Amino acid sequence: MIEPERPLKRKDQIMMDVEVARNIKAHMQAELEEEKRLARLKEEETNIALMLFNNTMKWIDSFVPMDRELVKGSEKAVEGSKKVKDDSSKKAGSNLKQEDAKRQRIEEENESAKLKSCLEIIPKNDDDVKIEATLIF
Repeated sequence: MIEPERPLKRKDQIMMDVEVARNIKAHMQAELEEEKRLARLKEEETNIALMLFNNTMKWIDSFVPMDRELVKGSEKAVEGSKKVKDDSSKKAGSNLKQEDAKRQRIEEENESAKLKSCLEIIPKNDDDVKIEATLIF
């Protein structure tokens, strides 16, 4: 802002002060809105990360090894997990989730058996070539 060489009248000075005050207030309001927007975005990102973490932890907690006898800690660990499982299965609907997980595991086993049968290579005319195929899951 350029100041004139001669002093302004009181009315002109008040008008300039009001204009400067409006500009400062508008600038501060814009900064406040930007801060609120950034805080809201940060909270949304935190909520999304927390939700993904909780979903992953539920998935990890619901995992049951396919062959329990081979798990470290042998049968004692299996008995301990059965006790915990019995306590947690008292909740309504948990049996349905377990049945769904069991059904899904059986379907995956059937698929892997089909894939393994497709990977068998039968040599013709007793060729001495041996080919190994490895499943990748």
